[in-house]
Amino acid sequence: MRAVTDDPETARLMDIPVRSIVTLTWAMAGFLAAFAGILIAPIVYVSPQMMDEILIKGYVAAVFGGLYSIPGAILGALMIGVAENLAGGYLGSQVKTATAFVMIVALLAVRPQGLFGVQRRRVI
Repeated sequence: MRAVTDDPETARLMDIPVRSIVTLTWAMAGFLAAFAGILIAPIVYVSPQMMDEILIKGYVAAVFGGLYSIPGAILGALMIGVAENLAGGYLGSQVKTATAFVMIVALLAVRPQGLFGVQRRRVI
């Protein structure tokens, strides 16, 4: 998947089935999204906006850990979850959702690539 993402033409020259990899990636993403929806549906009432808060928190966790680092995203999600619950317990439930946004703004001000992200250099 990484080879296809980085350079599909070179991956094709290396005899990697690019179209199959892209199809498999989309299928896996759809399966994981459906599985997450099944797991969260009993907790949240059904409405058109039912996944907005969860999607935003997932995106914040991915940016917090670094967009290209899966362990970083997992650690970012754990850190945000712990911080939200501590803030909700000590400061009240109204600030629980805002905690993730405060954390991401503070992190992006100090380290824009995330905790485990690497700064990519553009070659001109």
